[in-house]
Amino acid sequence: MVKLDLVILFIPVLLSKAAIEFVQPLPAKVEGILNKNFTLSCRAVGEYPLNTFWIKNGEPVYDKKTWTLVRKAELKFSPVHREDAGKYACIVQTRNERQSLSTQLIVASPPNKLVNVSVHATTILATVSWHVVDDDGYAITSINIGYRQVHSEPKTKWHRPVPEHISPVTHQFDIFKLKPNTTYELKIWACNKWGSGDEVYVKFVTAKETDPIELARNILAEGDENAVKAWILAVLMVLGTIIVLCIASSILLYQEWKLAKPADERFYEDDLDVLDEKLKLINNFSDNLKMHQYWVNYDGHQQFSY
Repeated sequence: MVKLDLVILFIPVLLSKAAIEFVQPLPAKVEGILNKNFTLSCRAVGEYPLNTFWIKNGEPVYDKKTWTLVRKAELKFSPVHREDAGKYACIVQTRNERQSLSTQLIVASPPNKLVNVSVHATTILATVSWHVVDDDGYAITSINIGYRQVHSEPKTKWHRPVPEHISPVTHQFDIFKLKPNTTYELKIWACNKWGSGDEVYVKFVTAKETDPIELARNILAEGDENAVKAWILAVLMVLGTIIVLCIASSILLYQEWKLAKPADERFYEDDLDVLDEKLKLINNFSDNLKMHQYWVNYDGHQQFSY
């Protein structure tokens, strides 16, 4: 009876199948650095035989130049390329079960090359200018510059200006203490948290040092030319001032005349009113004289007149 109970107890264990368990699961998102080796791991245990295979964007993954399947549980990139970015799925399958895990591979890359790199050099100073095209979503942390003389045996080492790490918001930088009439080679690159971008190389020549006598002649020549320009400018300024004063005087005279005109008209109307009153008085007085009756003696006769 005891043996029968033991057999019944172990029957479910013998009939059960070992479930697939991921020992090293995949994260939801991973980052692989451009041009660096990288490995996706998906280790699982379960019933034998246990088969593992990979899918990228819905298509099976096979060995190729940049991918290597290591015991099928690992997908190795040697190295990572930009086109390797995508959604990967690790599928583990037995005769009775199938499970999968997926992850998104993001290719993290250093900055691209800087563009429009130019150098404007004088005798002992050079101004470097550049532009940033795209940072691929990863902020640039610094701009770096190196320079050295070209025609020297052996080639001199690269010099770094101060500060060595230039702010990423800057698009121009000055290099001091250069030698006149010398050819230099300059390299410039950008950096982010994933590394250094490709370098851009530019050659430039500093200006020749000017002889003191020739420099004095140039200054005098420039002085004569500047004197003529200054004289013309002064004449134009005087003429402009005179024109402005004339216009201002005309405006003031016009405003004064405009304000005085109503008063003159008012005084003229008052004079007309006074004259009209006087004429009325004279007319009234004349009428009174005509209406007055008086007697006069003319040749001994009385005459009545109006």
